[in-house]
Amino acid sequence: MDVMNPQRQLDDVDIIANRNSLRKLLDFAAGRSQDPFRIDLHLVRQTLFLTLREESALIMTGGRRNTEGHHRMIKYRLGFLICAVRLEIDAQYDDLKALGVQIDVARDLAAGVEHLALQASVFPNHKVDSMRRSFSSGWHPVPASRLAELKAKKRVQISQAMPQLRFGRTPYLITGKHVDGRVEEIMCTHAAERFDGWEAQHQASLPRLVDLPAWLREKLRSMKRECAVLLYDASGGELHMLEGSTGRGGLEAVLPDEVIKRYWTGRR
Repeated sequence: MDVMNPQRQLDDVDIIANRNSLRKLLDFAAGRSQDPFRIDLHLVRQTLFLTLREESALIMTGGRRNTEGHHRMIKYRLGFLICAVRLEIDAQYDDLKALGVQIDVARDLAAGVEHLALQASVFPNHKVDSMRRSFSSGWHPVPASRLAELKAKKRVQISQAMPQLRFGRTPYLITGKHVDGRVEEIMCTHAAERFDGWEAQHQASLPRLVDLPAWLREKLRSMKRECAVLLYDASGGELHMLEGSTGRGGLEAVLPDEVIKRYWTGRR
């Protein structure tokens, strides 16, 4: 936001979350069993932050966090809530066949993977200021209509990926069907055409998903420190909300004070 939309204010946003946080809460709302998880809750002005804690979310390299990747923040309405959802984009998909261009998908995919291996570290030692200059001078946004999610599966099941695609507003799913690690077939699905059907199938659970973070926000307002931990107990299928503490051994602040002052005016 510092680079692309520095004047943006977030006072009107009800929820800020990773798309996987929404997927976890949807599974709970639908009564589906899942592995235990933890979501840290923070209230900034009137905005609820949902931070899913997963070991796989951070890759440690030489004692530092590797945050390279294509991350986006998108804003949309989920029921009566205005959400800002963060996601990592895997790829850009251009329908070259529709343009009359002859392509060899397997060959081009292999070439792309080789290129990624050579370019594994895009910003190894760059400071934030130099990265900002790089973005502002040489980076061009990819249209949302071309975004794609990549999956490698032995058996293609589009339905399993639909919550991730819908919450991330990602229109394409590209799946590499593999046998013993060797990709034998690549399939591209225009998932956006199935979004309405998916929502129709989940009319019972989606309203409960909307009600849950709204209820959590109201509970946080009654807490002194306005932070808590949400734990899912897989054995009983229950969510437990524990009031958090700050300082040593407690929850870290979700954002520095200067960032909060920059993007929240306190008016709503």
